[in-house]
Amino acid sequence: MINLIKHIHEQTPWLYNRRFRFSVLVGLLAMLAQAVPIDWVRWCGLILLLSSVLLVFDAVFLLPHEKQRLKKIRKHIGTLDIDKAKKLLSCPVCLPSVPFSIQRRFLQARAGLYQKDLLGAYNAVVSAGKYDLLPKEAVEYRCLKGRIYWEAGNVRDFIQLFENEKIDPLSRNTSTSLAVLKSHWYVAKKDLLNAKQVLESVIATKIDKETKILLYNELAVFEGRSGNKEEQISHLYRAFELLKKQPQPIYYESVIHNLAINLLREERRTEAHQVMQIYRNLIDLKNVWQCLFFCNDQLLFARETGSQEMIDKAHIFRKKHLTRRLPALQEIALRISELTMVRNDHQNMPHYFDHVLSLVEDIDQLPPNEQLQAFLKITEDIRFEYEKKVRLGDSARDLKRLDDLYANVADRAIALKSVIEKELQKIPPALPEIRKQWMLHRHNLLKLKSGMEKGINKSELQKIFNNLEEMARLWKDKEYDHGEIEALLIICDEFIAFRKILKGPFHNDFISRALNAYQAAENLLKDRLEMPEFQQYMIRMAYFALNLGIGEKTVFFWFQAAHKHPLQIRHYAEWFRQQYLEVQILLKNNRQR
Repeated sequence: MINLIKHIHEQTPWLYNRRFRFSVLVGLLAMLAQAVPIDWVRWCGLILLLSSVLLVFDAVFLLPHEKQRLKKIRKHIGTLDIDKAKKLLSCPVCLPSVPFSIQRRFLQARAGLYQKDLLGAYNAVVSAGKYDLLPKEAVEYRCLKGRIYWEAGNVRDFIQLFENEKIDPLSRNTSTSLAVLKSHWYVAKKDLLNAKQVLESVIATKIDKETKILLYNELAVFEGRSGNKEEQISHLYRAFELLKKQPQPIYYESVIHNLAINLLREERRTEAHQVMQIYRNLIDLKNVWQCLFFCNDQLLFARETGSQEMIDKAHIFRKKHLTRRLPALQEIALRISELTMVRNDHQNMPHYFDHVLSLVEDIDQLPPNEQLQAFLKITEDIRFEYEKKVRLGDSARDLKRLDDLYANVADRAIALKSVIEKELQKIPPALPEIRKQWMLHRHNLLKLKSGMEKGINKSELQKIFNNLEEMARLWKDKEYDHGEIEALLIICDEFIAFRKILKGPFHNDFISRALNAYQAAENLLKDRLEMPEFQQYMIRMAYFALNLGIGEKTVFFWFQAAHKHPLQIRHYAEWFRQQYLEVQILLKNNRQR
């Protein structure tokens, strides 16, 4: 009986709103009173009937104190005061109205999107969708759900959600978010002409500055995807100028940082540095989330310049403005990220062992799912640190210490292996990006477990490649090309990595899996040769054709296809540059022969 009541509540929560139930009750009492032939009872019935009308009215419209609460929350989200916004969102309101309950869930979803918490955002939107939504609320519901699908790489459900949506840019009822998402819908359908027209038609109407910032940024994303760099920078500059007049911190990361990076890549260095300086002046140093986003952007920009001096300054700024200011979970995440940043950016960490040991103790305080992710990241970093110390010829004692630490952290991670399946059960199929993350954790844990054992048996290898193939099928089901191609190429990459270690029988047992993955990736990419956004995959296709023995003709085809578009290889990761160089050397040597 309890489960039945709970099920009804979940399906029709608007019936269980306290004010709505009370209004229905009062209405029934009023009707009963009208049926009784006593004058004073009739008067009471009239009063009760009016009260019922007022309470039903309250189920449709926000009350003043609720409007004020929502206004504050929106302001905090707009300035990236996410912690304050979340505090107000979780703070109880006495007898909340239906509209307030719905808007609160919408704002919870928005806060989740800005914090990259897709699962939290999705759960909030689904919860709001169980209410009986008014037309405007229904539009907002679809827009938020669409944004989550798009961010999560769920192209199939995204297309279905907006299949019959019509956009009239001249109508006041047209939501800007809806127009942006309809543009994405056309992109997903590979109709780039209509995708651009939707954005341009809305921006040509009378809209406020904040809306223009959003639309110029979306046009910039569109032009960047098409490889039109001049138009992309032009749109970003327009959004940037509006941001300077009307600061909106939620757009700093997408607009200002992207403008600076693109200027830098077009060799407009002076302009790029000026843009970053303005970015620095715009942020509120008292706002920890603004500082966090700026620190990330500043460090990426510094790396792009290749200047060690700028990288050093970025790290100094990070230590000064972020140390001990973030919430506990984000603080630990930052300390884990520091391990990789210190190594990649040539910073000093004289007490690496003690730092990691202290970090491991703090991680024990986290929930099991957070613990597992943290331990997996740390094991990877310790491995890199160990290899570095071997190259530098450190003492056997130091190497033994590090080896013992690695074993300790690895054992902790392996002990939490059951967490992965529990987490995957929690994640709805609508969120493939989050499912992929946990499948990658499963992949890394399987590799870690096999590495801790004396030998890698065929059964363990089967599990590793089964998991990778499942990940490729996940993206195929959601019709997300980037995700599927990336997953297929990981299969090729792992085959080559294991073959270098195991050789012999491994090649014969698993070569068909690598070749099948390569063929599937090739089928997807051959229809996308003119699209610059797939360029990096073309380089990798050439590299894998080389290492899988597919043939020099295929290597040359993909290498040439990648160079149809401007390519600045220095912007990619070191491992990617090494793959590119290997292919380049082979083709150069063969031409010389």
